[in-house]
Amino acid sequence: MLAILTQKNSFVGREYAGNLLKNKINCYLIQIGKETKNKIEIERSGRNWRPITILNLKKKGLKIYNFKKFNKAFKNFIKKKKIVLGIQGGVGIINKKTIECFKKGIINCHPGDIPLYRGASSPEYQLINKKPVKVSFHYINEKIDAGHIIYKTNLKLNYKSYSLMRSTIYKEIAKELVYVLSNLNNFKKKKISLKNSSIRPYIGKKKIDHLKKHWGYYSNLK
Repeated sequence: MLAILTQKNSFVGREYAGNLLKNKINCYLIQIGKETKNKIEIERSGRNWRPITILNLKKKGLKIYNFKKFNKAFKNFIKKKKIVLGIQGGVGIINKKTIECFKKGIINCHPGDIPLYRGASSPEYQLINKKPVKVSFHYINEKIDAGHIIYKTNLKLNYKSYSLMRSTIYKEIAKELVYVLSNLNNFKKKKISLKNSSIRPYIGKKKIDHLKKHWGYYSNLK
């Protein structure tokens, strides 16, 4: 069994869970901590991204569990339910002891070409450098976007505007996640070097406004 690890009511977790259910991949949704209002995602997507609701996920039969944090109760639950694989769906950095609870590890679906683009604003920095937005699936460790690579590919995003680009990122990642999970045993893990990499933190409103203003230039990726 696998579980999506997400913040309570997270758009990302809901998107992943909805697509896995649609493709008949059994999973649990485990929500950690307080409920998020998805403020940044709503702002970046211009309200164009509306993933399936928690209510509809429940109606479709998804089992949803809530924990205040990665505590002893959480670890006992993982063992009891025999959950061997985790999917990082927006809970930040996960410590080593929590990662070790999962026999097969935890997979992160990062919208950036690892190791060149790490961190929360990797999509924006790829565009600034005139690169298409990639997704890198990798096993996580205690560092940011630094674990062994499983699979990488370009995302088929809507580049008509910044908000449409942002609104389609996790929809497309969710589709690729189905492919990765269906073929997981066929991939060879690849170790990466962080020597020439850097972490791209949240880019901020000023640079996002610049991207929007000059969108025609940055979105022309031919």
